[in-house]
Amino acid sequence: MRGRLPANRVPATVRDRASVVTDRDTGHSRGFGFVEMVNDDEGSAAIEALNGSVLGDRTLVVNVARPQHARQRVFIDHLAA
Repeated sequence: MRGRLPANRVPATVRDRASVVTDRDTGHSRGFGFVEMVNDDEGSAAIEALNGSVLGDRTLVVNVARPQHARQRVFIDHLAA
């Protein structure tokens, strides 16, 4: 069960404000997710308390989400002569 966090290990208050990123083809977890915090102080406290901690056999990496980079869309016409 690599990359899976059992729901019974996550408090209900966090489950209501969290999302796990899944692969669009398989539906399996991609190994990361997001938690919306009430305020910056709560977020900073969570990062300090949880980053580097061990859950099961996994070391957690907890940090502030960074904006997603815009993806460059490239069209390749493989039929062009």
